[in-house]
Amino acid sequence: MLNKGLYIRPPVIPPTEQGYVHRERFLAGFFGDKRPLSGVEISQVFANLQFNSIKTALVTGFIQVARTDEVRDYFLRCKMINIKQTTILSKLLVQDDLPATLPSQFHITKSTVPPFSDKLMLFHVSNLSSAKVRNWGDSLAVSPRHDLGADYERNLKETMKFADDGAKLLIERGWMEQPPQAPEREKLRAGE
Repeated sequence: MLNKGLYIRPPVIPPTEQGYVHRERFLAGFFGDKRPLSGVEISQVFANLQFNSIKTALVTGFIQVARTDEVRDYFLRCKMINIKQTTILSKLLVQDDLPATLPSQFHITKSTVPPFSDKLMLFHVSNLSSAKVRNWGDSLAVSPRHDLGADYERNLKETMKFADDGAKLLIERGWMEQPPQAPEREKLRAGE
C-alpha cells in the first residue's frame, strides 16, 4: 500500500524516556498552558480523521445517486457534519505541529446511476454512524486532556442525534428489520 501511495502514515512522535506525571497540567486543556498531545491521543485523533475521510467520500457518492430527496438530504447533512468534525480534529494536530491533512485517495465518479438502493445506502450510513459513536466513546475514554474530552463529547452527541435521525428515517420508510431480541419473560410467565 505504501508503494502504491494508498497508505497514509499517521503522525509520528520521537521516542522519549519514560517519565511520570507530577502535575495536574497533564489533564488540563481549557485554560493556560496545554501539554502536547500524547501518543494515544494522536492515534485517536488520526483514526477519527481517517474514518471521517472515508465516510465523507462514501456519502459524497451517495448524494449523487440517491433517488429520494429525504435520503439525499440526510446524506448531505452527514457530509456537512463530517467536514465540521474533521476541521475540529485537524486543528488539534496542527496546534502540535503535526500533519493534519489526509490526502484524498478516493476517486468519486460523476455517475448519477445508483449502484445500490436508497435503502441499502441508508443502512450503510446508519451502520457507519453507529461505528462512529463507538469511535468517539473510545477516544473519550483514553484522552485525559479535558479539552479533548469536551470535543469528543460534543461530536458524540452530534453523531448520536444524526444516527437516531437515520434510524427514524429507516423506520418511517419501513426499511428497518427488527433484530433478534431476548424473550419477554414477564409476558411468558403471565401466559400472554
